[in-house]
Amino acid sequence: VSTVDGGATWSQLTTPFAFPGISYSPDLNLYSGILIGSVSVYTSPTANNGSWVAGTPYTGPGNLAQRIFYSTAFKRWYTSTTDGSFRVASSTTGDLYNPQFSNRDFSHNAYAPVSSKLGTGQGRLVLVGPDGPQYTDDGKTWINSNSTTPMFSVCYSSFWGKFVALPRAPVDRANIYSSVDGINWTASNAGFETTLELRTIAWSDDLQVFQAAGANSRFWVSSDGLKWKRQAYNFVAGVI
Repeated sequence: VSTVDGGATWSQLTTPFAFPGISYSPDLNLYSGILIGSVSVYTSPTANNGSWVAGTPYTGPGNLAQRIFYSTAFKRWYTSTTDGSFRVASSTTGDLYNPQFSNRDFSHNAYAPVSSKLGTGQGRLVLVGPDGPQYTDDGKTWINSNSTTPMFSVCYSSFWGKFVALPRAPVDRANIYSSVDGINWTASNAGFETTLELRTIAWSDDLQVFQAAGANSRFWVSSDGLKWKRQAYNFVAGVI
């Protein structure tokens, strides 16, 4: 689906390829799309039906998987692959992807800028997934962190100068994980419910708060990423 009014209304997005993964580059004003589970690549300036152009099929090991995002810091698209040794592929143009050596799958990403309020930003892109975090400082070389903890989602707070990540099974779901460098991670008991997993985490500069959400209306907030409080909310006319 797509929106042109800030999320007030949504419309069905039609593409020439089923099961797409799509990400937008504000630098190139271009969408890059992959056909999940294949080698097909497409680009479009609008993401409208009829505007998609087939790119160069991926020729690296394995097939293109299901995660794709654009990094403004490194001016590259990144997606995951099914190959065990080259789990990441990247593109600077959106229509041609090249494999990058990585033996860890990923589900989410966060970037620490070169400078932050506390001066601890690393200019570092971190990916988290079922095999533990990995990171890059140049956008091309991936290095495994010292943790192998499975994680679902990660964010970075320039105010606190740290990454904060949510665990994924079979790790204790009550925990939260944090790191100032993306390499060394510390577990803290956040008091989350252990019966359901939280799936996404974000930091809001405007609200100065971390937010974590999951299934069954689970929504938690934290000012420091360590002490968390569950919030009650209801969906009303599509607005939380």
